[in-house]
Amino acid sequence: MLKSNKSIVLRFDDRFDLGSCEHFFHFMWGYLLPSVYIVSSRTSPGNQYIFVTCGPLMDPILQEALSSLGVNFAILTQLPSGNNYNVIWVSRWDMFMLKPMLEPEYSDNQVIKKLLKQLEIHSDIAKELSSFNLKSAIWRVRFILLFKIKLEHDINVYVGNKILILKRSAEPEFYNKDSGSAVIKGYGMSRRGIKNPEFIAEVLHSLGIAAAMFEPGIVSLKQQIVAFSQCSGIFAMRGAEFANMIWLKPGTKVTLIQPESLKNPPFQRFLAELLELEYRQVDVSSSYPELNREQILSGVQ
Repeated sequence: MLKSNKSIVLRFDDRFDLGSCEHFFHFMWGYLLPSVYIVSSRTSPGNQYIFVTCGPLMDPILQEALSSLGVNFAILTQLPSGNNYNVIWVSRWDMFMLKPMLEPEYSDNQVIKKLLKQLEIHSDIAKELSSFNLKSAIWRVRFILLFKIKLEHDINVYVGNKILILKRSAEPEFYNKDSGSAVIKGYGMSRRGIKNPEFIAEVLHSLGIAAAMFEPGIVSLKQQIVAFSQCSGIFAMRGAEFANMIWLKPGTKVTLIQPESLKNPPFQRFLAELLELEYRQVDVSSSYPELNREQILSGVQ
Protein backbone atom coordinates (compact mmCIF):
# COMPACT_ATOMS: atom_id res chain seq x y z
CA MET A 1 0.00 0.00 0.00
CA LEU A 2 1.36 3.46 -0.91
CA LYS A 3 2.32 5.78 1.92
CA SER A 4 1.03 8.98 0.35
CA ASN A 5 2.34 11.32 3.06
CA LYS A 6 5.92 10.36 2.20
CA SER A 7 5.62 9.36 -1.42
CA ILE A 8 7.74 11.10 -4.04
CA VAL A 9 6.91 10.66 -7.71
CA LEU A 10 10.01 10.64 -9.89
CA ARG A 11 8.64 11.53 -13.29
CA PHE A 12 10.41 10.96 -16.60
CA ASP A 13 10.65 14.36 -18.25
CA ASP A 14 8.77 13.82 -21.49
CA ARG A 15 8.44 17.57 -22.05
CA PHE A 16 11.51 17.27 -24.29
CA ASP A 17 9.73 15.01 -26.81
CA LEU A 18 13.16 13.48 -27.43
CA GLY A 19 13.69 9.78 -26.85
CA SER A 20 11.62 7.45 -24.71
CA CYS A 21 12.20 5.82 -21.32
CA GLU A 22 11.11 2.55 -22.99
CA HIS A 23 14.47 2.48 -24.80
CA PHE A 24 17.62 1.58 -22.90
CA PHE A 25 19.88 4.59 -23.59
CA HIS A 26 17.25 7.20 -22.72
CA PHE A 27 15.96 5.02 -19.88
CA MET A 28 19.44 4.83 -18.32
CA TRP A 29 20.60 8.40 -18.89
CA GLY A 30 17.25 10.14 -18.83
CA TYR A 31 15.62 8.30 -15.92
CA LEU A 32 17.43 5.58 -13.96
CA LEU A 33 20.84 7.20 -13.33
CA PRO A 34 19.50 10.68 -12.50
CA SER A 35 16.85 9.06 -10.28
CA VAL A 36 19.59 7.27 -8.35
CA TYR A 37 21.29 10.65 -7.96
CA ILE A 38 18.08 12.17 -6.57
CA VAL A 39 17.44 9.30 -4.16
CA SER A 40 21.05 9.30 -2.91
CA SER A 41 20.88 13.07 -2.30
CA ARG A 42 17.84 12.91 -0.02
CA THR A 43 18.29 12.19 3.66
CA SER A 44 14.90 10.82 4.76
CA PRO A 45 15.02 6.99 4.79
CA GLY A 46 11.21 6.79 5.11
CA ASN A 47 10.45 8.14 1.67
CA GLN A 48 8.77 5.94 -0.88
CA TYR A 49 9.66 6.67 -4.50
CA ILE A 50 7.08 6.12 -7.19
CA PHE A 51 8.11 5.48 -10.76
CA VAL A 52 5.92 5.22 -13.83
CA THR A 53 6.31 2.16 -16.02
CA CYS A 54 8.99 2.20 -18.72
CA GLY A 55 7.67 -0.90 -20.47
CA PRO A 56 8.16 -4.65 -20.02
CA LEU A 57 11.91 -4.63 -20.76
CA MET A 58 13.00 -1.59 -18.74
CA ASP A 59 10.82 -2.12 -15.64
CA PRO A 60 12.76 -5.24 -14.51
CA ILE A 61 16.03 -3.28 -14.88
CA LEU A 62 14.59 -0.43 -12.84
CA GLN A 63 13.43 -2.87 -10.18
CA GLU A 64 16.81 -4.62 -10.13
CA ALA A 65 18.75 -1.38 -9.61
CA LEU A 66 16.44 0.08 -6.96
CA SER A 67 16.28 -3.20 -5.03
CA SER A 68 20.08 -3.38 -4.93
CA LEU A 69 20.15 0.10 -3.43
CA GLY A 70 17.53 -0.77 -0.81
CA VAL A 71 15.12 1.88 -2.09
CA ASN A 72 11.47 1.78 -1.00
CA PHE A 73 9.73 2.09 -4.36
CA ALA A 74 6.72 1.26 -6.48
CA ILE A 75 6.36 1.13 -10.25
CA LEU A 76 2.91 2.19 -11.44
CA THR A 77 1.25 1.98 -14.84
CA GLN A 78 0.27 5.66 -14.69
CA LEU A 79 0.93 8.76 -12.63
CA PRO A 80 -1.02 8.80 -9.33
CA SER A 81 -3.74 11.42 -8.98
CA GLY A 82 -4.34 13.73 -6.05
CA ASN A 83 -2.25 16.26 -4.14
CA ASN A 84 -0.62 13.90 -1.66
CA TYR A 85 2.46 13.33 -3.79
CA ASN A 86 5.56 15.39 -4.29
CA VAL A 87 6.29 15.21 -8.04
CA ILE A 88 9.86 15.71 -9.21
CA TRP A 89 10.72 16.00 -12.87
CA VAL A 90 13.84 13.87 -13.28
CA SER A 91 16.68 15.68 -15.04
CA ARG A 92 17.34 14.34 -18.53
CA TRP A 93 21.06 13.64 -18.40
CA ASP A 94 20.82 12.25 -21.93
CA MET A 95 19.94 15.78 -23.04
CA PHE A 96 22.31 17.52 -20.62
CA MET A 97 25.29 15.74 -22.18
CA LEU A 98 24.51 17.61 -25.41
CA LYS A 99 25.36 20.96 -23.80
CA PRO A 100 28.53 21.34 -25.98
CA MET A 101 26.26 21.31 -29.06
CA LEU A 102 24.09 24.22 -27.97
CA GLU A 103 26.06 26.50 -30.24
CA PRO A 104 25.16 28.18 -33.57
CA GLU A 105 27.38 25.80 -35.56
CA TYR A 106 25.06 22.89 -34.64
CA SER A 107 21.77 24.75 -35.16
CA ASP A 108 20.89 22.73 -38.28
CA ASN A 109 20.77 19.45 -36.35
CA GLN A 110 17.13 18.42 -35.89
CA VAL A 111 17.61 17.08 -32.36
CA ILE A 112 19.41 20.25 -31.28
CA LYS A 113 16.64 22.35 -32.82
CA LYS A 114 14.08 20.46 -30.74
CA LEU A 115 16.19 20.74 -27.61
CA LEU A 116 16.71 24.50 -28.00
CA LYS A 117 12.99 24.99 -28.54
CA GLN A 118 12.16 23.10 -25.34
CA LEU A 119 14.76 25.08 -23.38
CA GLU A 120 13.09 28.29 -24.55
CA ILE A 121 9.71 27.03 -23.34
CA HIS A 122 10.90 25.56 -20.03
CA SER A 123 13.17 28.10 -18.37
CA ASP A 124 13.55 25.90 -15.29
CA ILE A 125 15.31 23.24 -17.37
CA ALA A 126 17.52 25.82 -19.07
CA LYS A 127 18.53 27.24 -15.69
CA GLU A 128 19.44 23.80 -14.32
CA LEU A 129 21.37 22.90 -17.46
CA SER A 130 23.49 26.04 -17.19
CA SER A 131 24.57 25.33 -13.60
CA PHE A 132 24.42 21.55 -13.19
CA ASN A 133 27.76 19.74 -12.82
CA LEU A 134 26.96 16.67 -14.91
CA LYS A 135 30.41 15.13 -14.68
CA SER A 136 30.42 15.24 -10.89
CA ALA A 137 26.90 13.75 -10.73
CA ILE A 138 27.83 10.93 -13.13
CA TRP A 139 30.90 9.93 -11.14
CA ARG A 140 28.89 9.97 -7.90
CA VAL A 141 26.20 7.63 -9.29
CA ARG A 142 28.85 5.41 -10.88
CA PHE A 143 30.58 4.98 -7.53
CA ILE A 144 27.31 4.25 -5.69
CA LEU A 145 26.13 1.55 -8.08
CA LEU A 146 29.53 -0.08 -8.63
CA PHE A 147 30.08 -0.24 -4.87
CA LYS A 148 26.69 -1.85 -4.26
CA ILE A 149 27.03 -4.38 -7.09
CA LYS A 150 30.55 -5.43 -6.09
CA LEU A 151 29.24 -6.37 -2.64
CA GLU A 152 27.03 -9.02 -4.24
CA HIS A 153 28.49 -12.46 -4.88
CA ASP A 154 25.86 -14.12 -7.07
CA ILE A 155 26.62 -12.38 -10.37
CA ASN A 156 27.64 -15.10 -12.79
CA VAL A 157 29.68 -13.25 -15.41
CA TYR A 158 33.37 -12.94 -16.13
CA VAL A 159 34.88 -11.43 -19.27
CA GLY A 160 38.31 -10.43 -17.98
CA ASN A 161 40.55 -7.83 -19.57
CA LYS A 162 39.17 -8.20 -23.11
CA ILE A 163 37.62 -6.01 -25.76
CA LEU A 164 33.90 -6.72 -25.84
CA ILE A 165 32.39 -6.98 -29.31
CA LEU A 166 28.81 -6.02 -28.55
CA LYS A 167 26.01 -7.89 -30.27
CA ARG A 168 22.66 -6.18 -30.68
CA SER A 169 19.61 -8.13 -29.59
CA ALA A 170 16.65 -9.23 -31.67
CA GLU A 171 13.55 -7.05 -31.53
CA PRO A 172 11.00 -8.01 -28.84
CA GLU A 173 7.31 -7.94 -29.77
CA PHE A 174 6.76 -4.81 -27.66
CA TYR A 175 8.80 -2.72 -30.15
CA ASN A 176 7.43 -4.24 -33.37
CA LYS A 177 6.23 -1.54 -35.77
CA ASP A 178 3.05 -3.44 -36.65
CA SER A 179 1.98 -5.14 -33.46
CA GLY A 180 3.98 -3.57 -30.62
CA SER A 181 2.68 -1.01 -28.12
CA ALA A 182 5.93 0.90 -27.54
CA VAL A 183 5.68 4.65 -28.10
CA ILE A 184 8.75 4.58 -30.36
CA LYS A 185 9.01 1.45 -32.47
CA GLY A 186 12.16 -0.46 -33.39
CA TYR A 187 14.83 -2.06 -31.23
CA GLY A 188 18.29 -3.58 -31.54
CA MET A 189 18.97 -5.44 -34.78
CA SER A 190 15.72 -4.23 -36.36
CA ARG A 191 17.32 -0.78 -36.52
CA ARG A 192 20.96 -1.50 -37.37
CA GLY A 193 23.76 -3.93 -36.62
CA ILE A 194 27.11 -5.35 -37.70
CA LYS A 195 26.76 -8.36 -40.00
CA ASN A 196 30.08 -10.04 -39.20
CA PRO A 197 30.96 -9.63 -35.49
CA GLU A 198 32.77 -12.99 -35.50
CA PHE A 199 35.19 -11.68 -38.14
CA ILE A 200 35.99 -8.71 -35.89
CA ALA A 201 36.97 -11.19 -33.17
CA GLU A 202 39.16 -13.10 -35.64
CA VAL A 203 41.00 -9.95 -36.70
CA LEU A 204 41.57 -8.84 -33.13
CA HIS A 205 42.84 -12.28 -32.12
CA SER A 206 45.24 -12.24 -35.10
CA LEU A 207 46.70 -9.04 -33.67
CA GLY A 208 47.12 -10.60 -30.25
CA ILE A 209 44.20 -8.61 -28.82
CA ALA A 210 41.96 -10.56 -26.46
CA ALA A 211 38.31 -10.17 -27.45
CA ALA A 212 34.96 -11.71 -26.55
CA MET A 213 31.43 -11.55 -27.91
CA PHE A 214 28.92 -10.05 -25.49
CA GLU A 215 25.19 -9.37 -25.83
CA PRO A 216 24.12 -6.89 -23.12
CA GLY A 217 20.42 -7.15 -23.97
CA ILE A 218 20.06 -10.73 -22.76
CA VAL A 219 21.68 -10.41 -19.33
CA SER A 220 20.78 -8.58 -16.14
CA LEU A 221 21.86 -5.03 -15.34
CA LYS A 222 24.22 -6.37 -12.69
CA GLN A 223 25.87 -8.67 -15.22
CA GLN A 224 26.24 -5.76 -17.63
CA ILE A 225 27.82 -3.62 -14.92
CA VAL A 226 30.34 -6.31 -14.01
CA ALA A 227 31.22 -7.12 -17.64
CA PHE A 228 31.76 -3.50 -18.66
CA SER A 229 33.75 -2.71 -15.52
CA GLN A 230 36.12 -5.63 -16.27
CA CYS A 231 36.74 -5.17 -20.00
CA SER A 232 39.59 -3.35 -21.74
CA GLY A 233 37.37 -1.89 -24.46
CA ILE A 234 34.15 -2.11 -26.45
CA PHE A 235 33.62 -2.35 -30.22
CA ALA A 236 30.07 -1.99 -31.52
CA MET A 237 27.48 -0.49 -33.82
CA ARG A 238 26.09 2.74 -32.47
CA GLY A 239 23.14 1.93 -30.24
CA ALA A 240 21.69 1.78 -26.75
CA GLU A 241 24.41 -0.63 -25.59
CA PHE A 242 26.71 2.39 -25.23
CA ALA A 243 24.65 3.48 -22.22
CA ASN A 244 26.91 1.08 -20.30
CA MET A 245 29.94 3.29 -20.94
CA ILE A 246 29.46 4.60 -17.40
CA TRP A 247 30.85 1.34 -15.99
CA LEU A 248 34.07 1.40 -18.05
CA LYS A 249 37.36 2.19 -16.34
CA PRO A 250 38.93 5.56 -17.26
CA GLY A 251 41.15 5.17 -20.31
CA THR A 252 39.15 2.26 -21.72
CA LYS A 253 38.98 2.13 -25.52
CA VAL A 254 35.56 2.75 -27.08
CA THR A 255 35.05 2.06 -30.80
CA LEU A 256 31.73 3.12 -32.29
CA ILE A 257 30.57 2.17 -35.79
CA GLN A 258 28.59 5.11 -37.20
CA PRO A 259 26.23 4.72 -40.21
CA GLU A 260 26.26 7.86 -42.33
CA SER A 261 22.45 7.86 -42.47
CA LEU A 262 22.18 8.32 -38.68
CA LYS A 263 22.20 12.06 -38.02
CA ASN A 264 21.62 12.03 -34.25
CA PRO A 265 24.03 14.05 -32.10
CA PRO A 266 27.18 12.26 -30.88
CA PHE A 267 25.94 11.43 -27.39
CA GLN A 268 28.61 8.76 -27.05
CA ARG A 269 31.53 11.07 -27.89
CA PHE A 270 30.46 13.63 -25.30
CA LEU A 271 29.90 10.86 -22.78
CA ALA A 272 33.37 9.46 -23.45
CA GLU A 273 34.84 12.88 -22.66
CA LEU A 274 32.93 13.08 -19.37
CA LEU A 275 34.04 9.56 -18.42
CA GLU A 276 37.66 10.04 -19.56
CA LEU A 277 37.51 7.24 -22.13
CA GLU A 278 39.47 6.79 -25.37
CA TYR A 279 36.90 7.28 -28.13
CA ARG A 280 37.20 6.21 -31.77
CA GLN A 281 34.61 6.32 -34.52
CA VAL A 282 34.48 4.36 -37.76
CA ASP A 283 32.08 5.81 -40.34
CA VAL A 284 30.26 3.35 -42.60
CA SER A 285 27.76 3.75 -45.45
CA SER A 286 25.30 1.05 -44.36
CA SER A 287 23.17 0.46 -41.28
CA TYR A 288 24.11 -3.23 -41.60
CA PRO A 289 27.80 -3.13 -42.57
CA GLU A 290 30.07 -6.08 -43.12
CA LEU A 291 33.31 -4.64 -41.80
CA ASN A 292 36.59 -5.33 -43.58
CA ARG A 293 40.00 -5.69 -41.98
CA GLU A 294 41.02 -2.09 -42.65
CA GLN A 295 37.90 -0.71 -40.98
CA ILE A 296 38.44 -2.93 -37.95
CA LEU A 297 42.08 -1.90 -37.66
CA SER A 298 41.14 1.78 -37.86
CA GLY A 299 38.93 1.26 -34.85
CA VAL A 300 41.54 -0.32 -32.59
CA GLN A 301 44.91 1.13 -33.64
